[in-house]
Amino acid sequence: MVLDGVTLFNLEVLQNATDGSVQGSLFQRLDHCATPFGRRLLKQWLCSPLCHPDAINARLDAVEALMDLPSAMADARDSFKQLPDLQRLLGKIHLLGSIHRSGDHPDGRAIFYEETTYSKRKIQDFLTTLSGFVQANQAVASVAAQLDNCRSSLLISTVCTDVNEQQSGKFPDLSELINFFQNAFDHEKAKRDGVILPRPGVNKAYDCALREVKTIDDSLQSYLEQQRKRLGSRSINYWGTGKNRYQLEVPDAALSRYTPDDYNLASQKKGFHRYRT
Repeated sequence: MVLDGVTLFNLEVLQNATDGSVQGSLFQRLDHCATPFGRRLLKQWLCSPLCHPDAINARLDAVEALMDLPSAMADARDSFKQLPDLQRLLGKIHLLGSIHRSGDHPDGRAIFYEETTYSKRKIQDFLTTLSGFVQANQAVASVAAQLDNCRSSLLISTVCTDVNEQQSGKFPDLSELINFFQNAFDHEKAKRDGVILPRPGVNKAYDCALREVKTIDDSLQSYLEQQRKRLGSRSINYWGTGKNRYQLEVPDAALSRYTPDDYNLASQKKGFHRYRT
């Protein structure tokens, strides 16, 4: 059943008819949620209440089963209170990974002058989400362990990953995914530097790129050694940043005898000439 706005107002489901606040509303009376996303789900349930008797009785049976586990519920509630707003955080992470947003959306073309700070915040949000799922997984697992004699099939299927060989639980098994991200990179280094660098073996494409970069760096270093021997000077080094990287900075003393024909002057400073080769 879906209630329209007039019905919700007249019945004071989400807010009272006096000043529009939640005081005295049905939502205020029923709201004992421990998490922001649970509170939003409760609002959805109140705006779209069940109307099928079997579904209503199944939900009542689940509530009764939870009331029979006061100790487990108290521990789970304490754990849930410490959770971040996982629903909102997941939305932010999903938005950042959107192909449409990165391609056509103006945010994808935006230039962030505080890119490092912005990246650190994104990484902190991701790590907070990961930590939240670890806590949620543990809390739900502790509840599921108490349901051996539970008669509510709805509750069992909701909090368990596997009910039996014929039926799978609705709660996703996140242990493998959580373990992957916990070991995929150095969390402290990522928070400090604002960059996630996968550990060796985590991402084959990244490992391949690192090997190619190392091969190129070795080749450049080998070329530098050749030029040092060619001009008889250990003071020759690479200079430059960005597009001007890897210019050979040669002291004037090394050029006193001759300047190789394949050296193209790019810039100079007192005592040194810089060349592209």
